[in-house]
Amino acid sequence: MPRNSKELAYIYDLYVMPIWRDCFDRLFNEKCGLPKSGQVLDVYCGTGGHAIEMAKMLSNKGNIIAIDENIEAISLANAKIPIAKVENLEFRATTPSQLSFADKSFDLIIADFSLLSSDKLAIELNELVRMLKVGGKIAFYFTSNGSFDEFFSIFWEALYYCNLSETLQVALEELINERPVPNINEKLLQKVGLKNVNSYIKKEVFTYKTAKDFFISPLIEKFFLDKWFSIIPKEKLLAVRESLEEIIERDRNGYDFDISIKATLLTAERRA
Repeated sequence: MPRNSKELAYIYDLYVMPIWRDCFDRLFNEKCGLPKSGQVLDVYCGTGGHAIEMAKMLSNKGNIIAIDENIEAISLANAKIPIAKVENLEFRATTPSQLSFADKSFDLIIADFSLLSSDKLAIELNELVRMLKVGGKIAFYFTSNGSFDEFFSIFWEALYYCNLSETLQVALEELINERPVPNINEKLLQKVGLKNVNSYIKKEVFTYKTAKDFFISPLIEKFFLDKWFSIIPKEKLLAVRESLEEIIERDRNGYDFDISIKATLLTAERRA
């Protein structure tokens, strides 16, 4: 990932939000949606596109608090408010653990964990539930098991050709299994007393003309490659990269190279 938070914020706003975050927001709008009125908390809001959309929909019937730990992303989000002409929206550069809202403050909490480590939801769940009103709804975004399977299949083949498949088998399996099956997160929500827990999954496909296009795409290069390549010894990194490109070009045979994710929306309600 970029070391510069400003670079990351601009890349997210220009290239990632329209094709990645939008997948999850569409699923939320279709399967969950906003309350008719009330207070909404948008956690890991990025550069604020969906928060602005929700603020417009609520109008004078409710307010949105949207937070992200990247202060540069929040700066970009704040710059959009005068253009969007919304008055019921506030952006804050912070994390859930740093919020000081009273218990049972929000009618709806949305939290986007789709680009974060898989254990982040479990770490922050209790704090988010604490701020949810009785009768309120909570919605989580994440990618579930089976995402990027097309790439991981090719990755294993490249490691084999580079004589790394045996030594890196466990590390690769951990990467593949890092994304949970929805049932695991459903049980997590039920364990903290949430009710009416539901998962909604939609396959989303990302298309690239060539192997080079895949590797230099902002979404892949800035948000996933470092993690995927972290298991490879530095002296073997170039060889594995070249092998991956050769396999992709061979397999696509003049057609586009597609990878897919399982965009997952997990919703639940607080009854007590």
